[in-house]
Amino acid sequence: MPVAATLLVAGIGAVLSLALVPLAVGRLLVRRARGVDPETALRFATYGWPVAMLAAFGVFVAPGGPARGHLLHLEGPTFCLAGFCGLDSHLVAALGLEAVVALVGPGTVGLLIHVSSSRPGRETRASE
Repeated sequence: MPVAATLLVAGIGAVLSLALVPLAVGRLLVRRARGVDPETALRFATYGWPVAMLAAFGVFVAPGGPARGHLLHLEGPTFCLAGFCGLDSHLVAALGLEAVVALVGPGTVGLLIHVSSSRPGRETRASE
């Protein structure tokens, strides 16, 4: 039973950190930057979500490439953070970059898509 509970908690955490929170932040970003209604903002943030997740995956495998290693193989000077000692500074920096890309990436890409689709001279659909 503890294995099932662990998998459930990990699954809920993954959905929150990789889908719901980034889409909510993306919707807010697109809505405030472009002044569109919440549904349109969420639609464009959703358009940007796959691109942002691929970019976050790229940050994960970039240090060693897909064949030699990944983000967790980074080494560097170690320090203590919030009571956890022995953390590599390069690992913490890479995790921070990955978190930023995953969190604001959908909104940023969605914003770019919205800007490019609303340029003068481009045809847009009245309703979808």
